[in-house]
Parts: sequence; C-alpha cells; structure tokens
Amino acid sequence: MNSFQSHRGPDDAGTWHDPQNRVGLAQTRLSIIDLSEAGHQPMMDEENCSVITYNGEIYNYRELRRDLQKEGYHFQSNSDTEVLLKLYARHGLEALSMLNGIFAFALWDMKEKSLFIARDGLGVKPLYYTEGPNGFLFASELKSILQEPSVDRSLDLETIFCYLTYQWAPAPHTPLKSVRKLEPGHALIVQDGRIKKKWQFYDLPYDQPISYAPVERVVEEVQFCISTALERQMVADVPIGGIVVWRLGFKQ
Repeated sequence: MNSFQSHRGPDDAGTWHDPQNRVGLAQTRLSIIDLSEAGHQPMMDEENCSVITYNGEIYNYRELRRDLQKEGYHFQSNSDTEVLLKLYARHGLEALSMLNGIFAFALWDMKEKSLFIARDGLGVKPLYYTEGPNGFLFASELKSILQEPSVDRSLDLETIFCYLTYQWAPAPHTPLKSVRKLEPGHALIVQDGRIKKKWQFYDLPYDQPISYAPVERVVEEVQFCISTALERQMVADVPIGGIVVWRLGFKQ
C-alpha cells in the first residue's frame, strides 16, 4: 500500500507494526520541517507509548513545543510531528483544539489499544478509510486502500452522478460504497478494527451576528488576518516559494 503513495513523499519512507495487536502504520515523507533522520516516520514516543504517522504542518508547533517544555517534556527532534505526539500525551483528544495547521494523522495509543485519527478543519489533507472483514484500513489516497483485495469495489452511483454534475463530491462520499473520506474537522477512535467513536471537533461559525463597521476598519482587519496567516505558514527548513495572483474586476 505504501509504495502506491510514494509520489506524495519522495524524501523518506517507513513502516511500523505491532504483530500482537495486528496494527501497522506506514509513511512516505515529504520533508519540510527537520530534514534529519530525527524526523523519520512513523515516529514513536516510547516514554508515552504512542506512535504516529502524520501528513501536514502544524503552524503553531513552536509555541506548543515551548509550552510543553515548560511542563517538563523533552524532545529528540525539531519536528512538528514530535510536538503532536507530546501534545497528545499531555492533553489527549483535547489536543485537537490547540492545533493551527493542515493535517491528517493516525496515532496508535499502545496503552488504550486505540487508533486516533483526525483531519484538519478545512480538509486540506485527505484521508480515506474503510471497515471490512480484515479490519480497518486508511490511507491518503483511495488507490492505496484498493491494494487490499478484500475491499468491496461496488460503485456508489449517487456519488459518481454528483461528481459528473458538479465536478466534486463532498465528504464522506467516494466512488465506492465501502470507502469513506473523513470529513474536514472530524476525528475517529478505532478499536479492535472497528470505529468506536466519531465526532466533529471544528466547524466554521456561520451563525455569528453580522457586525457593520467602516470600510477602513474592515480593510485593516483583513490585512492583519492575511499577514498573520502568511507569517505563520512561512515556516520551513526548505526554500519557500509563493504565487501572487492579481485580478481586476469591472462592475457592470
């Protein structure tokens, strides 16, 4: 399964498995933060008995790391992956509310014998999953899941019709009935090969009252939000590139 996602992470690849509990994690890595071997995945936290495979970037990982260090946590790498592991060790499932970034991850808790899976609030990073006779499978791409022969290939005609009509099909729907896409801002707990809990941890606040303000203030606030977001996201141990888009519109 892992080799079918090698294009997603050409810099490194790794696997981890626990034969006793029939659990396996794999990763193909695109190195952005901490390019050294210390950032290798799947990454294990032996002290707190957990292991993670993770795709994405936690923009506020430096602040989270400093807070954890103040509480006595020690780090072996400079990666945001390890911050995510330690944050879970300290806060458990509540760690999700502290993350600012784009991510899809799966964390195996050896003590609880449970798999904790989550996807970022905007759904930037993909995550597909299925429950079948051989247990629970997940991957960043559908074709990796299809390497398991036992996965039911029955087509979901409604989803295909939706895609052909709108060029898009919303999560959790996929072209296959047996495979789901985890919705943005959602998380799962899996035990014994079955989903035990699913919940939404993030949603855009659509029901907030509309406030009217002078144009100048609105422009100032938008500029602040954009500049703050850009500053947060320009964190990498590799060269950063950018695209500037300019559009001129005419009012009719």
